Amino acid sequence: MKKKGYYEYGNEIYPLRLWVHVGEDLEELIDSCFDGCKAPDRDYCGITYDEVFRKSDNRRGVLVSFHCRKDMSMNYCCHEASHVCDAIEDAIGMKHGDEPSAYLMGWIASCINKARLGIGDFVELKDKEE
Repeated sequence: MKKKGYYEYGNEIYPLRLWVHVGEDLEELIDSCFDGCKAPDRDYCGITYDEVFRKSDNRRGVLVSFHCRKDMSMNYCCHEASHVCDAIEDAIGMKHGDEPSAYLMGWIASCINKARLGIGDFVELKDKEE
């Protein structure tokens, strides 16, 4: 049985966490773990929520979700990484451009790729009956 949950990434520079979810259970994940977002009404390949709070600790972050690993093409990963970069820069009042943005974008893309490969701190959703 495939585990349900999300990958969590943080760094020492930016105050927001990056959470990457891969799977068809986005609505369940949002209902049980996050505030500040709702599942889309239609199918999606990738989606980014920029003002999200984790229910367990009220930690703020950015949530990226992909319907499945097959949808995580370089095109979609970079597209969503751009949205994440905008969200983090907006949250800290950082002007977009030059080296700081380039390094931030590289970190975000690397995290999304790690989630695609199954690498990172995985936070598993527990079934309600457990």
